[in-house]
Amino acid sequence: MTVFTPLDTFSSEPIGPRVYREIRDAIVCLRLKPGQIISEADVARQFGASRQPVHDAFVRLQASGLLHVLPQRGTRVARISPKDVRDAQVIRRAIEAATVARACERRRPESLAALKANVARQEASAGEREPRAFLKLDEEFHRLLAACADLEMAWTIIEDAKSHMDRVRYLSLPQTTPVATLVRQHKAIVAGIAAGDASAALAALTEHFGEIDKSLPALEAEYPELFEHDEARAEPMVVR
Repeated sequence: MTVFTPLDTFSSEPIGPRVYREIRDAIVCLRLKPGQIISEADVARQFGASRQPVHDAFVRLQASGLLHVLPQRGTRVARISPKDVRDAQVIRRAIEAATVARACERRRPESLAALKANVARQEASAGEREPRAFLKLDEEFHRLLAACADLEMAWTIIEDAKSHMDRVRYLSLPQTTPVATLVRQHKAIVAGIAAGDASAALAALTEHFGEIDKSLPALEAEYPELFEHDEARAEPMVVR
């Protein structure tokens, strides 16, 4: 099954980051299904690239829990781990709460303008049937929160921890979690930061994180084939 298209050879961006981003996006947005077997050779062929950047991406994706290596059988897209989702929630709550509190202290006009512009684009995309555009704006919003607080490293840590959570977020839109609800919560976070009101901003952030807590059990029940239960963890990838 063809999932990827040949890479733009005129791009100035190195191939490695592009390959990683494309494969991760295909996993998060379920174009590569949980449980599906994929091979480095086939993915490299679809990209029109050599094996090395694909192998490097596979190693990185295994480290984040999105791929499992099956000895003698190949590489499988990991099923969604509810435990990893809940663990990532703990990490993200702690880091983003500290980030938002600091953003309330360090807010700058240009940072607030960027956040408000992002939320306006979210509103414009709310009616689209395909949630990928909104998810990208949501990612940008939370990255901008870290930038507003001068804590860009905080977003890097969160991004590495939330791979399984991202697939739940994709599955939840828009039926389980209405986009309008998320936009309203984002607006409230920005309003709290703009006012320097850490209590209000953190209350809105807490409500926002509660959406995953509400949607995860419903999605496990609706899509049991996509979730990991007592499945054994794979062995580490051997670098060839």
